[in-house]
Amino acid sequence: MQINEPVEAFLNIVRLLLLLLLFAYSIGAATEPYSLELVKKAKEGDALSQNNLGFCLENGNGVEKNVSNAFQWYLKAANNGQVEGQFNLGRCYASGIGTEIDEAECSKWAFKAAEAGHKDAQVIIAQDFAFRGGENNLEEAVKWFKKAAEQGQKTAEFNLGAAYLMGQGVQKDEKEAVRWLTKSSAQNVALAQYNLGFCYFNGLGVDKDEKEAFKWCLKAAEQGNDKGQFSVANCYYNGTGVPKDTDLAVKYYKKAAKRGNLEAQLVLAALYKDGKLVEKDENECLIYWQLAADQGNPVAEMAVAISYWKKQENEKAAKWVKKAVDHKLPAALAMLGRMTIDGSGVPKDEAQGLKLIQQSADQNDPYGLYELGRCYQTGVGVQADPKEAEKYYLKAASFGSPPASYQLGLQYALEKNNAEAAKWLSIAATNNYEDAKWILGTMYGKGDGVKQDWDRAFQLLKSASDAGFDKADCDLGFAYLNGFGCEKDTDKAISLFSKASSKNDPQGLAMKGYCIYYGLGIQKDEAAGLDLIKKSSDLGCKDATALLQKISHP
Repeated sequence: MQINEPVEAFLNIVRLLLLLLLFAYSIGAATEPYSLELVKKAKEGDALSQNNLGFCLENGNGVEKNVSNAFQWYLKAANNGQVEGQFNLGRCYASGIGTEIDEAECSKWAFKAAEAGHKDAQVIIAQDFAFRGGENNLEEAVKWFKKAAEQGQKTAEFNLGAAYLMGQGVQKDEKEAVRWLTKSSAQNVALAQYNLGFCYFNGLGVDKDEKEAFKWCLKAAEQGNDKGQFSVANCYYNGTGVPKDTDLAVKYYKKAAKRGNLEAQLVLAALYKDGKLVEKDENECLIYWQLAADQGNPVAEMAVAISYWKKQENEKAAKWVKKAVDHKLPAALAMLGRMTIDGSGVPKDEAQGLKLIQQSADQNDPYGLYELGRCYQTGVGVQADPKEAEKYYLKAASFGSPPASYQLGLQYALEKNNAEAAKWLSIAATNNYEDAKWILGTMYGKGDGVKQDWDRAFQLLKSASDAGFDKADCDLGFAYLNGFGCEKDTDKAISLFSKASSKNDPQGLAMKGYCIYYGLGIQKDEAAGLDLIKKSSDLGCKDATALLQKISHP
C-alpha cells in the first residue's frame, strides 16, 4: 500500500451543476457598506455602487434582504461594464437568485467577466471548457486556468498543476506541475497538497522525498481530504516518510473510510476480517464491507452477501449477490448458482443453478470451478461422476481455492491415499481452512500419511480450536492431557472436554467420562464417569464402546 493515484483535475459532472458549485465557492464581497449615499450613487448610475448595493440586498447587509432587487442592481452594474457585477449576475443566473436559472445567460456573463480579467470567472470558464472534453476544449481550459493562476487564484493553480502533471490540454511537464501545485498548496488547497505529496513520493518533477510526501499528504488529510487520509494511513502502515505506527494507520484509514474513501473501506474490512492491526471483529468487518458495497464495489457486495448467507438471512444474501452478478463478478455467479440449487433466498431450480455455476467455471473462477466439482460429486443437475468432480476440484485448487483443496484432501483420505490427502489438506490449512487444520492435526498425531509429529499436530489443533472450530477441542484436550506437543496441562484438558461434552459431543463425553472415572485432573467418581462413557457409546462413539469393554474386562 502506498500513496495512490493523482486526482483528476477535470471533473465529469453535470454542466449546470458545475457552474452552480463554482459560483457557490466564489461569492464576492461589497467594498462599501449599505448607506443612503450608496443608494444615491447607484441610482445616479455608478456601476460599482450598483454592484455593492446588489450585494447588500442579496445578503441583507444593513438592509432588508431582497434578492429580486439585488438581481436588478447586478444587472444594471453588469450592463454598465462593472466586472464584479457581471460575475455576480452570472451567479444569479446559475443559482436562481432573484431570477430563473438560465445556463446560457450564466455562461454569457461569466465569460464577459472572465474576458475583463475576473480571476474567479476565468476559473468557471476553464472548468466549463474542461467539462466539454476533447483536446481543443482542454487546451482552452488550460488557457483560462493559466490566466487565473497568474493572478494567484488558488483553484486555478491546482488545476493548472494537475493539467501539467497529466498532460491534459498542455504538454506534460512535471516540473511545471510541481511549481503550480506548490503555489496552490501554500494557499491550503487540499487536493493540491495531496497531489504534491504524490509527486514527492514518486519523484515526479522533483527529487523523490518520502518525508516531504508525507508532510503534504498530512496537510491534505488534516483538511479532511480522504485521499490524503488514505495515503497518510499507508505511510504509517509501511513506515514511509514517517516511523511505522499501526495505531495511527488504523486511525487514518477510519478517517478516510468515514469520508467515503472506497480503498480505505476495503482495507478496514480486510483488517477486521483477518484480525490484523485490530482485534478480529466480524461485525466491524461487515460495516466496512457494507460501506464499500453501497458504493457499488462488487467484491464488497459479494462479501456482504456471504455474511448474510452465513447468518441464514438468505433473501438479503440474494439481494447483494445479484448486485455483484450485475457487476460481472464471476464468483457471484457461482454463489447465486449454489443458492438457486438450494432454493436459498431464491426459487429452487437445479438446472438454472448449474447453468450459473458453469458460466462462472467457464471464466476459470476458483469458486465456480469448486461448485461445479460439488455438482459432479453429489450428482446435482448432472450425472454423479467422481472423476469429473476431481478434475474440477484440481483445477479450482490450482487457482487457489481452499475448499477445493479441502475436498481433495477428504477424497484422497477416503481412498486411503493419506500422503496425497495430507498434501491437499496442508494447502487448505495454510489458507486458514479450520476443518483442514483439524483433520491434518489428527493425521500428524497418528502419523497417517505423514511422519508423526505431535508438535505440528498441537499447533494445528490449537489454531483450529482458537478459531472456534469445536471439533478440534477434544483432540487438543487429548494433547494437553498427555503432554503431546505441549506442556502437560490436565486443567486445560478437562476444560476442553467439558466444553465439548456440554454440546453433547460423543468424543467429549467419552473423554470427560474417562477423566472422571480414573480421576485424571478431576475428582474421581467411577459412577459418574461410567454414565458419561455409556452416553457417548449410545451416541455411536467407538472409542467409548471400547473403553466400556476395557472397564468391564480389565
